[in-house]
Amino acid sequence: MHFIPFNLKFLRKQKNWTQEEFARHLGVKRSLIGAYEEGRA
Repeated sequence: MHFIPFNLKFLRKQKNWTQEEFARHLGVKRSLIGAYEEGRA
């Protein structure tokens, strides 16, 4: 399904956050955010 990566990136861009900032707010590593956005997780 492609809606999860799209939604994560959309929400992150709405807040004007980098992947690093988004990860910090969620309490996860930046690499996990990148993996989700690219559909690898």
